[in-house]
Amino acid sequence: MSLQPPSWWQDDTGHSLPKYLNPIGQIYGQAVKWRFRYTKPYQSKLPVICIGNFTLGGTGKTPLAIKFAHILKGLGWEPSFLSRGYKGKYTGPLLVNQDEHNANDVGDEPLLLSQHAPAIISKNRVEGVWLIEQRSSNIVIMDDGFQNPTVQKNLSFIAIDSSTALGNERIFPAGPLRAPLEFQLPKATAIILTGSNKAEKENIKELLQTKFNFKKPILSGELTALEDTEWLKEKPILAYAGIGRPEKLFQSLENAGGKVIRRNPFPDHHNFTSKDAEHLTKLALADDLQLVTTEKDHVRIDENNHHQLRALKRMSRPFPIEFTFENNDEEKLIGLIKEHYPKPLSVDE
Repeated sequence: MSLQPPSWWQDDTGHSLPKYLNPIGQIYGQAVKWRFRYTKPYQSKLPVICIGNFTLGGTGKTPLAIKFAHILKGLGWEPSFLSRGYKGKYTGPLLVNQDEHNANDVGDEPLLLSQHAPAIISKNRVEGVWLIEQRSSNIVIMDDGFQNPTVQKNLSFIAIDSSTALGNERIFPAGPLRAPLEFQLPKATAIILTGSNKAEKENIKELLQTKFNFKKPILSGELTALEDTEWLKEKPILAYAGIGRPEKLFQSLENAGGKVIRRNPFPDHHNFTSKDAEHLTKLALADDLQLVTTEKDHVRIDENNHHQLRALKRMSRPFPIEFTFENNDEEKLIGLIKEHYPKPLSVDE
């Protein structure tokens, strides 16, 4: 069964529970503010760029972090990713090695990130930055961690999924916010709206600028297919995903021309079992369906664990995506980076 955010996180009209949970949310928010007030952040000698979000749930941070890595490389920088390695067994600091590590070791996101630039996992963010400083990188891309005060961020770019926006604007557990919005907004360098619905993006942009008086840049982009998608039309599809919002995959496949016959959502960062694998492969074989999943889910399938999992991984095709900025927003982003850092630091600086 898929564990999804409660519907009232999005719209709590007519629901009494958020009102009763609101005091807990206020305490949670104050705890975040307290951490920032009483934590002295580590100031790295390297620039630290944070890709974060205001809310719980998937907003496209990982593909956005990968996009930043490619942009920075194009500007002459040598980035390294810093991730906490969520759901991995190692605490770090540790350099991810695709030949030695799997998702159970380091988490699924660092494995994907390491395909594009060196990726360091560390539960202790400061120790992770220390390790990056000892290597041949000259800039840090922090995947998540916007609400973590232990490392000073030089630039913070906040991803907002325009389809869910800020939800009911309440703090967890009464809503999806990780901290009071009036506390988070001033710490953002810019906001990046994700999603394909332009009307939704205009609505959240207007909300931020009018209700919350946000005057900093608001950029926009969406997740698009990274490769030719003609293969999606060859067979009907059984799509499955264990990400923050599995429906994103299902919609993306249909937008790309695929005929999705079955949809199987799983909880975020789900560790696929042999029972899951047997169920999915039987369904696919019975109805002659192509199994399709996300890259993140595909790397999480531990094919060394059981023959059913090996079969699932072999029969499944990942759907590679990339983040694409709209209009001239990529140029605006480059200009913003250059405004703060006109040229790359030498590795020895």
